Amino acid sequence: MAESARKDLRAEFAQWMRSHLGYQVSDTNVSLARPGDSAIRLIDVRGETYGLGWYRLRHFAVVAFVVGLVLRNVLPVAEGNVPVLPTLLFYAAALSYCVAQIGRWRTRRYAWVECKDLKRAIGAEDVMKLHDAVQQVKGSARADWKPAVIILVAGDHGFSSEGLQLAQAQGMSCYRRSAAGFDPVN
Repeated sequence: MAESARKDLRAEFAQWMRSHLGYQVSDTNVSLARPGDSAIRLIDVRGETYGLGWYRLRHFAVVAFVVGLVLRNVLPVAEGNVPVLPTLLFYAAALSYCVAQIGRWRTRRYAWVECKDLKRAIGAEDVMKLHDAVQQVKGSARADWKPAVIILVAGDHGFSSEGLQLAQAQGMSCYRRSAAGFDPVN
């Protein structure tokens, strides 16, 4: 397997999951130190999703801040007076942003995405390796984040029938690269 092909698959899926699966954030090559292990595992893609209301509230905060900044420089204010409207917008922006961040932290869910662009179909042994790694992280008290969703992405060779059955039995979502992007595999 060429490493550049795997990197391309990671980057493509990270972008596709933001545009098609509704994830607000997707990062590639996220490091994950296994508990009790000095070796660092790189997660191909980590997706993060949270409540849409918190996402919109955060954008409102940014817009309110910018509008307050513009009004502060445009509105005439008598010497020694406080510009009331811009100041209120600054306070609303700060409060909205803090509330949005707290809401985001409380409602966020992570997806662990494993991308495999092998010269063969993804088999049961590949699925079991991923399942064991995920279970180790889920059982760890030292893990910074725990995946709620596991996604397995295949390159051009797809899945073997045993690999696909095992992945679906383990609750993993399976996708395969296609000309239109990525297609779910059933």
